[in-house]
Amino acid sequence: MKLLLVVAIVAAAAADKLPAAPAALNYAPAPNYAPAALSFPDPDAPNYSATAPQYASKVYQILKQEFDLRGDQSYDSSYETENGIYASESGRPVAGGYGDDQSYAVQGQYSYTGDDGVLYTVTYVADANGFQPQGDHLPTPVPTQYPTPEVSATEASYSAAPEPIYQDAPETVYQAAPEPIFQAAPEPIYQDAPEPVYQLAPEPIYQLAPEPIYQAAPEPIYQLAPEPIYQAAPEPIYQVAPEVSATEAAPQPSYQ
Repeated sequence: MKLLLVVAIVAAAAADKLPAAPAALNYAPAPNYAPAALSFPDPDAPNYSATAPQYASKVYQILKQEFDLRGDQSYDSSYETENGIYASESGRPVAGGYGDDQSYAVQGQYSYTGDDGVLYTVTYVADANGFQPQGDHLPTPVPTQYPTPEVSATEASYSAAPEPIYQDAPETVYQAAPEPIFQAAPEPIYQDAPEPVYQLAPEPIYQLAPEPIYQAAPEPIYQLAPEPIYQAAPEPIYQVAPEVSATEAAPQPSYQ
């Protein structure tokens, strides 16, 4: 707690010695480099101004969009929007690019409906000969150069812009930050851990198992089996067969 109070007091003293914020620098207003408006005194001079077209703020949805990039870096692409714009394009890599860049030979077409309600279609080829569009509404051949109207030096009236006035910014004054005050941390106080107290385990008590008691098995009692009784079979009774004549059949003897 005392250390925290000392650090807080030192921080407050250092804050009192910090330099005040520098005053805001006052710069001259930015010069105006816009050229003066051109004036043509000749009323018969041609007027090349055109009214900027007015576009609707509606954002049309893309109904269909495809892009197919093949392994040889050739591609096919197409898209179609809900306001009747359709475009398709295919290209293949060719030699003759700038440096390490790859050049393409491209051909494609696009169509749209103009403000006059007419459907316009443009087909084009873009290769080493440049962009070459074709369409029924385009002049043939398509001009690549347009004449620039000549204006004599006496017709032009330019007003030179005033020279800008520069003011040196005031020198920035740097003030050294106060040296930080470091205080050594108090030495830690180490206390020896108390010696552990060991107690001997009590001696185990062994008890002798009781002696087993053996009992003699009873003597077996043997009984003599009764003597078998034998009875003599009765003597057979024989009867003498009666005499019979030779003509009579002798009866069969019967034994009992």
